[in-house]
Formats: sequence, C-alpha cells, structure tokens
Amino acid sequence: MGALGRDPSFFTYVTDSVPEHILRRVEYALTTLDPSENPYLHWILKGHHDDALLFSLREENVPLIRKNLDCLDF
Repeated sequence: MGALGRDPSFFTYVTDSVPEHILRRVEYALTTLDPSENPYLHWILKGHHDDALLFSLREENVPLIRKNLDCLDF
C-alpha cells in the first residue's frame, strides 16, 4: 500500500496483517452479503451499475434528495 501513495504513518497502530484484513473483508462481501445488491462490486467488476444503484442514483430517492439540498454544507 505504501507504493500506492499511502503514508507509512497511516499504519502506525495497525496490529493485524493488512492483506489478511482486506482478504477477510472481500470474502465477507462476496459470501455473506448479496453481491447482486452491491453497487460498488458491480462497478468494479462490470464497469457499470446495472440495477444495483447507489442510494443517490435511485429514481425513487431523487425527490427526497432535492428536498434536502439546502441542508448541504460546502
């Protein structure tokens, strides 16, 4: 990860093996969770979302998002 721009200080308090932790999280996402509902996995593997859309991209959520746009702080 350091070769990809991660500052070594990010790992100061890491006690587990980073690769093993990432492997456990990926295994969990692919086996315990439903991969067909994971928009990030769809994008990574297929390059598009299909029906697994992010909350903000779902048509039924657009009115709620628009209603609350004034709540955003930039």
